[in-house]
Amino acid sequence: MTGVQTCALPICSTLFVTVTIGFNNAVLAEAGLSYLGIGIQPPDASLGSMLSDAQSYLFTAPWYAIMPGMTIVLFVLGFSLLAEGIRIEAEREQN
Repeated sequence: MTGVQTCALPICSTLFVTVTIGFNNAVLAEAGLSYLGIGIQPPDASLGSMLSDAQSYLFTAPWYAIMPGMTIVLFVLGFSLLAEGIRIEAEREQN
């Protein structure tokens, strides 16, 4: 491995983890604000507003709430696991 790769790999992995955490926070903030009604307004689609609208159908059609909720969970969990895997690989390459 060249000197540039040895020096740049830990920096890039740290940067990627930081960007991923920021993305996860943005997804959760947007969904939370839209759920409360102060985020993206109704003609535009939002996972939080979908969850808010699905509350009235929770007992008759629970998949209306399960699908947006699982989408949020999979976004956040998927990007977190991706960042963690890249960080672990960068540490392995560094050692």
